[in-house]
Amino acid sequence: MMGWGAHQGMVAIYPPQLVLRFATEVGVDDATVAKIRKLYFAAQAKMDGHRARAQSAKLEVARLMSEPKIDQRKIDGQIDIATKAMADVGKLLTRLLADTRAALSAEQRAKLDELRGSRGKGWGPPGKRGAGRGFGGFPQRPMPPPPGPRPQPGAHPPRPPAGPPPPPGPPGR
Repeated sequence: MMGWGAHQGMVAIYPPQLVLRFATEVGVDDATVAKIRKLYFAAQAKMDGHRARAQSAKLEVARLMSEPKIDQRKIDGQIDIATKAMADVGKLLTRLLADTRAALSAEQRAKLDELRGSRGKGWGPPGKRGAGRGFGGFPQRPMPPPPGPRPQPGAHPPRPPAGPPPPPGPPGR
């Protein structure tokens, strides 16, 4: 069975968040989990820096556009900075995906593919996932599982007790 992204001739990809979420079920050892987490957090830190640089350049473009005399050369320079920063984000993400895939054995990738096939909704190709997704159809900053021992498959944390309903808001408006 082909993995997510294998439709229309694309290769299967394995986002680190997915691998970390199902590490126990797939048989990923603790050393590999630590390696993937390290890769993930290092890439996120670099991507955050590039995104901040892009945002700063976009704000500078807005400021330059509000000047009485518009300097197109300066605006073009800021657009180049923003574009390069976002290209760097894309490069980091694809490198992260490639490194995550390389950390998995063929058997582990096959198990992930099986899990994807059995889960159904939400595991399809990008474009079917809705707005708010980042490069490649992935959330821009998902949180991996917290450090520490991983729960056993099927174990769920207890739900907090339901409290009283919130007080009603002000009438009318």
